[in-house]
Amino acid sequence: NGAGKSTTVRLILDMIKRDSGSIKILGRSSTENISDIKEDIGVVLDESGIPDCLNSKEVGKIMKNTFKNWDDAYYNLLLRKFDLPAGKKFKEFSRGMKMKLAIAAAMSHNPRLLILDEATSGL
Repeated sequence: NGAGKSTTVRLILDMIKRDSGSIKILGRSSTENISDIKEDIGVVLDESGIPDCLNSKEVGKIMKNTFKNWDDAYYNLLLRKFDLPAGKKFKEFSRGMKMKLAIAAAMSHNPRLLILDEATSGL
């Protein structure tokens, strides 16, 4: 509705630069080590950014190398609960399946904060 929710999320994640002001996330300034802050945040954006050529297993492998606290067992449990096929390419997923995969990925590194931006669209 144009209220700036997506922009706020992108500012929090340092995806866009702010003009002024400051942002604190979990008690830390967003200008501190953003990599450490991202370890504590799980994010689902309206557009996931997952490459179309990957399947859910490959997404898990990439995330395992990205997040220190990645939990393969929990990720695979969520894939089963969400009924997501392991070998099917992301481009072949429905919108709802894409959102479920993004949610599984966001939750599987044990984040302290979960940010959902239009995460239920398509479900």
